[in-house]
Amino acid sequence: MHLCLFFGVPASYFFPELDALAPDEEGSDEESMTSLRVAFRSMHLAPDVQTYLEGLIAALRQQGNVKE
Repeated sequence: MHLCLFFGVPASYFFPELDALAPDEEGSDEESMTSLRVAFRSMHLAPDVQTYLEGLIAALRQQGNVKE
């Protein structure tokens, strides 16, 4: 892990077999958001808290997609 951090590479750089274990990223954002909504409901979160968390997650995902 320290080598990955030092060289700025994913673990699969040193261990290519890890790519086979990674989840497919073909699922849509809407599908994953639906799964989150189900999880939030199962935790009995208030609707306004659910909405806030969904917005926060969407913002974080968008930030992660921004290329420097």
